[in-house]
Amino acid sequence: MKQIEKKVPRVVGVHNRVIGRPRIKAYLASPRRLPFNESGIFRHYPELDD
Repeated sequence: MKQIEKKVPRVVGVHNRVIGRPRIKAYLASPRRLPFNESGIFRHYPELDD
């Protein structure tokens, strides 16, 4: 990753700014966030089933 980061500094900068935004930072630290997995991109939220 270090080699790739050197080639795309502006992308790294955008990434760092996005993860530093307060609401995104809170989401990333929350239990609602699923760790990366390869079993699917969708998540079930039971509270939305009404």
